[in-house]
Amino acid sequence: ISDDSTPPDPYRTFVEESIIPLRARGEFNPSGSVILARNNSHLEGIASILEEHGIDFYLESSFSFLQHQAIKPLIHLLRYITEGDILHLLRFLRSDYVLIPPAELKRVIALYRESEGQKSIFEDLLGDNFPADHPVSKTLHILGQGRDVRALIASILSEFNVTTLFPEEHNIKNLHLFVETVSSFFTEQNTGYQRNLQGLLTYLTDNEKNEDFRQANIENTGSLQLMTIHKSKGLQFGHIFLYYDISSGGGNYSNNLEYLYKFDPRFREIDDHSVSYNY
Repeated sequence: ISDDSTPPDPYRTFVEESIIPLRARGEFNPSGSVILARNNSHLEGIASILEEHGIDFYLESSFSFLQHQAIKPLIHLLRYITEGDILHLLRFLRSDYVLIPPAELKRVIALYRESEGQKSIFEDLLGDNFPADHPVSKTLHILGQGRDVRALIASILSEFNVTTLFPEEHNIKNLHLFVETVSSFFTEQNTGYQRNLQGLLTYLTDNEKNEDFRQANIENTGSLQLMTIHKSKGLQFGHIFLYYDISSGGGNYSNNLEYLYKFDPRFREIDDHSVSYNY
């Protein structure tokens, strides 16, 4: 049974209606073409759909892999362990790893208030109020096993089936990059950092802007390029596809007519006018 109330995926619509038909008819050369968007989050959404359809592309990201959608929730959980800040736990529970419903999230917050911010009491309350097979209980079980940091991270990735949630090649590459960085931290000499979870998080934060921490890219020779509008300035391409999501900036003008006008220099008369309709 299809749910007609579910809004269409704008990235899928863009790729399947604007890119794939022209590609099938051979109407553009991928190696000389580019998809432009306002920001990297839009480009990553488009990249996932391109990869799903087996279309080669090149996306260069300037973001750290610590900001990657497959890794950021894990960082939040690790920070909750060291800092005890419930905001990190809530961000983890609302991430793609868990996606607990809003009602259950409110329940977690209520239990935190009941514990008066005492971490051990809070976690005991969570264990008493959620069944053993619930993601919240699974999270508590992992945190309470007292494993070393590398085993803890491996357990989290395994328990929440992260490679299944993010099976695309560029996501797997960034997960491997993160795991390798963690392994290197504990096996190589890092002067000034303790060899524990707090030391690891401090090391990651201090080096987040390091070139070695940039997200891994997928680069295919002769492939369709993806880049932000800003980065494309001064470059030339045979074909340009522009993704521009007007839905997020529609404000109160959605499904309404807007009257636009231009006054004369002395603002006494209207020189020109037009009508705009934002759907």
